Amino acid sequence: MARLARVAPNAVRAELVANPEGFASTVQRALAARVGAVSGARVVIVVDQFEETFLRCAQERDRQVFIRALCAAAGAGDGVEPPALVVLGVRADLYGRCAGYPELVPALQDGQLVLGPMRAAELRAAIEGPAHAAGLTLEPGLVEAVLRELGAGNGCAGAVAAYDSGALPLLAHALQATWEHRADRTLTVAGYQATGGIHGAVATTAEATYQGFDSAGRQAARRLLLHMVQLGDGVADTRLRADRTPLITHSPDPAAASAGSMPSPTPD
Repeated sequence: MARLARVAPNAVRAELVANPEGFASTVQRALAARVGAVSGARVVIVVDQFEETFLRCAQERDRQVFIRALCAAAGAGDGVEPPALVVLGVRADLYGRCAGYPELVPALQDGQLVLGPMRAAELRAAIEGPAHAAGLTLEPGLVEAVLRELGAGNGCAGAVAAYDSGALPLLAHALQATWEHRADRTLTVAGYQATGGIHGAVATTAEATYQGFDSAGRQAARRLLLHMVQLGDGVADTRLRADRTPLITHSPDPAAASAGSMPSPTPD
């Protein structure tokens, strides 16, 4: 936002701390610089994983500043259209935490959209669509095997799958691993089974990676991974994002910590 508004990032940060509501003016400047005086134009601000505001922000003051700034940008005042449309994505088990902030209550009452589990037909489209777009073929029976493991294999396209809330990232990884086991340009049932499926693909990949390290690398991996999870207090455990450089630099063995770093494969 600072870049779009042509303002120094430090200046925006200082302004936020001193006056969170002033963030609306920053957004307006960014909007004017981008589209000029186009009537009805707004900036769209998407905050995915908004629950990290509660899980990772250690200072309540910082949390309040962030929330007040977003609400100011999305709120209308004195008959003026708000400069931003703010979309917050929040995990269901932490949804109630939002109600503790009065600025968010109107959005909770009037602007919420509950995203439930995908239906079987939607899951099929999510599996088949990207594969076909990449020029891949799906072996007959593969999609059905995946849907069965997700709890949507009853053949009813409109049925809601009975999968856990965290199953879709596991599905994404299982399909990525299936691609790595493909036969030419075909994703196969055998390749999917070799990955460990939805509930085993991450463990299979992780174990193979871990076993590829030497003793020092394994010790470094254990230390690094412990810094990348937030243990839940009454809620599910949550992953933590970490900057690679300080994470490795502060490791007892930086060389071992950095040795196993590698980019993820990308489908051709």
